[in-house]
Amino acid sequence: MRCTACILCIVVPLLVLAAAVTFTTNSVGDSNYDQAKDIRPYDLDEDGDIDFLAVSDVKNDVSWFRNNGSQSFTEVTIDGSFTDPYSVIGANIDNSGGLDVASCSADSGDRLAWYKNDGAESFTKYEINTLGDCTAVHSGDIDGDGDVDLVTGEYSVGDLAWWENSGTGSFTRVNIDTALNSVWDVFVYDIDDDSDLDIVVADFGAYDVLLFTSNGANNPTFTKATVDGNLDQTHSVFAVDLDEDGDKDILATGRLADDVVWYSNNGSESFTKATIDGDLDGASDVTTGDLDADGDLDVAAAGQFANDLVWYDNDGSESFTKRTLDGDFEAVYKTVIFEIDKDNSLDIAVTGNNNNTDNITWFSGHWHPHHQEIQ
Repeated sequence: MRCTACILCIVVPLLVLAAAVTFTTNSVGDSNYDQAKDIRPYDLDEDGDIDFLAVSDVKNDVSWFRNNGSQSFTEVTIDGSFTDPYSVIGANIDNSGGLDVASCSADSGDRLAWYKNDGAESFTKYEINTLGDCTAVHSGDIDGDGDVDLVTGEYSVGDLAWWENSGTGSFTRVNIDTALNSVWDVFVYDIDDDSDLDIVVADFGAYDVLLFTSNGANNPTFTKATVDGNLDQTHSVFAVDLDEDGDKDILATGRLADDVVWYSNNGSESFTKATIDGDLDGASDVTTGDLDADGDLDVAAAGQFANDLVWYDNDGSESFTKRTLDGDFEAVYKTVIFEIDKDNSLDIAVTGNNNNTDNITWFSGHWHPHHQEIQ
């Protein structure tokens, strides 16, 4: 007698933990921080909670908002007479260990300055230079010498420059490109993974998303490449490995195009454009984070003319579902994603470019875990 072995295959459903996310609205400071052009999250006073840096075009003000530990924020003015500031960044500029601040201004200001932190959050201002409508400042060690340099974009003159730090906060300007149309945003990141910093640029008037790759030298030179030459009023740029394939992708918004887009990097800095949203009126800013805790990067964006703060739920294969977080945030302008309230879920902070808005607001994210059955 022959025995035949039979294998019984049993299909067992797999339960995975996923999460829905809801948001609670909270104010940062008072409602009079008009035309807040920029916001950055840092633990400025190193007390273990997240504070905010911000600038107000109307108040001519560079400020930080101190978190008391329970997400109640107190405005502290760093500079109350910095005319028309547009951008702000925090960095250890003088290698003293504390977080210093740099800001640049446009319109009637046209200045670049940094503020030395004495370690107790008392700041001393140092003027660096005059600029032509500076709308963006970013930071990074551009020349690889161990200190923090600055990168600026100038709108009216179309200049992109980096500022070499001596190591003590004295800067020398080095032009990268002085023939752009109207630079609105810059983002410093190692796009090509060669251990030096590159620069992504939003050229507003030329409708361009540009990539300047560094050769990594002590006095670096940059090679310019057009990622996209047809994004109407390119307003913001951001870089991250969105599809998690090991290389750096680029995101951008076109304010007149009403577009939120991303550019998939093939690993050799050849980019394929994909539209996340082609109908966000006045798309002014974009950023990313895993908002729903499902293991992939979602996208958040501001629609200035639509008064819409939205996020796009990534299904894991870069197909996005649009979700409105606030459909009545007047002139919503800048947005950042960070963990603010220490509840292990990501939050979103935004500014409004208007005189009639609670101009700095943060939205506390709340994950609601649920089991999702996969057959």
